[in-house]
Amino acid sequence: MSLQQQEDRTHTVRLAMGNGLQADVWETFQQRFGPIQILEMYGSTEGNAGFVNYPGRRGAVGKMSCFLRVLNPFELVQFDMEAAEPVRDKQGFCVPVGPGEPGLLLTRVLRRSPFLGYRGPRELSERKLVRDVRRPGDIYYNSGDVLSMDLEGFLYFHDRLGDTFRWKGENVSTREVEGVLSLVDFLQEVNVYGVSVPGCEGKVGMAAVRLAPSQTFDGRKLYQHVRTWLPAYAVPHFIRIQDALEITSTFKLVKSKLVREGFNVGVIADSLFVLDNQNQAFRPLTPDVYQAVCEGTWRL
Repeated sequence: MSLQQQEDRTHTVRLAMGNGLQADVWETFQQRFGPIQILEMYGSTEGNAGFVNYPGRRGAVGKMSCFLRVLNPFELVQFDMEAAEPVRDKQGFCVPVGPGEPGLLLTRVLRRSPFLGYRGPRELSERKLVRDVRRPGDIYYNSGDVLSMDLEGFLYFHDRLGDTFRWKGENVSTREVEGVLSLVDFLQEVNVYGVSVPGCEGKVGMAAVRLAPSQTFDGRKLYQHVRTWLPAYAVPHFIRIQDALEITSTFKLVKSKLVREGFNVGVIADSLFVLDNQNQAFRPLTPDVYQAVCEGTWRL
């Protein structure tokens, strides 16, 4: 972002609409450019439902009421991280989550809100449908997104189901870790993902970052920050510094290529750092340390 100017509030913009605006950016934007009304929305091209945060609650992607839920039926349900599918109870139905708890978003398929499916083999479309969610014979569209809803009906986006990973028996939300890392002053952009480590169950956290202009990486300061603000299982163990973070045509961070490359020092030309608990800092990832991690002699 460019430096703040005196003319920043001299404009006629009154409304901004879109999706994916993080709460911290939301606040900074309004502080800099004035009380512009922000309408955050949630939806997808192939999905059959959407939400609008019409009251303007910072950080929320939508607002629900009893009336709107009748028109736009959906469920937030418990899910199996590894199987990437809803959890079922003894009767075979999906299990709703409580207020404030993250759950997989399922939207009901009705005549007025159909799921038209994908072009190509019908099997591709069938994989996105979940049946017998609340009662026998009902059909829901599996959004693949993890959201939560508070007692006031505000909906908050947590993560894509495929982006969330499991480490040390706990589910790690990449979005939540990104939010914590984004508070570090020398980091401009952050992309968090999970990578496989030989001999380890689950995936360990890794972050690709872009440094803020004229800033240098401070491994000791970052270590103190993540240890203070994140639970131990969510702390990323590897940092990759990039000149620019790759995004899609819809401005979403690309994770797939980063996941494939992992933390392999023989493949990656970018600077890599590893969490060093003994020295309480992120230190450069050398070939020797990389080999120790792969052989299990470096404790994660």
